[in-house]
Amino acid sequence: MNHFKKQINVLSLIWTLLPVLFMGCSTHAQFADESSADYETSGPGNNSTRGQSAYTMTHPGLSNYLDYPDVASISCPKPALFFNGLQDKLFPLPSIKDAYQKMHEIWTDQNADYKLFTKLWNVKHTFNTKMQLEALKWLDNYMK
Repeated sequence: MNHFKKQINVLSLIWTLLPVLFMGCSTHAQFADESSADYETSGPGNNSTRGQSAYTMTHPGLSNYLDYPDVASISCPKPALFFNGLQDKLFPLPSIKDAYQKMHEIWTDQNADYKLFTKLWNVKHTFNTKMQLEALKWLDNYMK
């Protein structure tokens, strides 16, 4: 039963934080290649007006109090995986580094830093095949 509960915890985390796991990798992300949409995140036709940021709008007002790393850290000390692109225009590198640092501090405070895996890839806002394979290997490690 304990093994089953561990699987459910990981699956639950993935399902509830899927957009956060990849820092908002929304439905426009290109799977299985390294291309990515290049458009501004504010103004007419942006993610918000096209419905691509619907997940972040499901809890109105939450962003007034919590940012992505805050929401992600709610899952601490459970295992968590975060991938980001060095060339991602939606999530600039300085903000990603700050988010990773904040999350590592929280997992470290809970003696669980070994359960937090963060990685920067030389890609845009995408989740390509290499990233998918690495994520599957990571999941396999925590599903056993």
